[in-house]
Amino acid sequence: MLATVLQIANWRHIWVVDEYEYVGANQAVEDCWYWQLGYWITEDIINTVGVMDSGSSSVLTSPVKRVMSVSFSKSNDKSEKSKKTSNIQPHYVITREDGLTESYTTRICSRDIDIVHFTVSVLVRVKAVVPFMLQLCTSREHKFMGFSGKDSPSVFKHNQITILDSKMSPIIRESKEHQLYRYGNDAVVKLDLVCEYVFNKSGYEAIKPVLTKGLTKSETGKNIK
Repeated sequence: MLATVLQIANWRHIWVVDEYEYVGANQAVEDCWYWQLGYWITEDIINTVGVMDSGSSSVLTSPVKRVMSVSFSKSNDKSEKSKKTSNIQPHYVITREDGLTESYTTRICSRDIDIVHFTVSVLVRVKAVVPFMLQLCTSREHKFMGFSGKDSPSVFKHNQITILDSKMSPIIRESKEHQLYRYGNDAVVKLDLVCEYVFNKSGYEAIKPVLTKGLTKSETGKNIK
């Protein structure tokens, strides 16, 4: 699962040993934490695809044909600054300007929650567009064995994703991006979503690095603790 998630999210170029620049323990801990947030988010996306495609024997008959990308930065930001790890890894939405789009929920990091925005692009059967969006936002079960991983497992449900913006567009199967893929006879479209992920602080504050706890600030500039 981890290898699949990393490949789909296009993170490999970030964590190639020759390219990752170690500048100190503090920065390394911060990087690891934000990518852990990204892993949780991407895991929910992959699980959504798994539910949608359950029962299908191949891509040709699957409702979800392909996950194109998962990103935590603005798609139109191609500056050199945006290519650095600190600018393409997940980040907290501390003010409204930090979001990837205007959010109708108006949620930002607060005393009780942390907010992360992300984008996901998938190729889906036309008739699966709405079901995919509903499944992405539905509650899902997870097992918790304590932060040590050694406690007796308990089953909980979480529902942390809200879709903020969506766009559907046709694909050209003969283009370089798709010509080597087989999607079957279904009418297929590209679905681009901008989403919000809510982390309840009470659920993960115990493992949140001290270095990151002072990074979330309210719009008044005061630390949120």
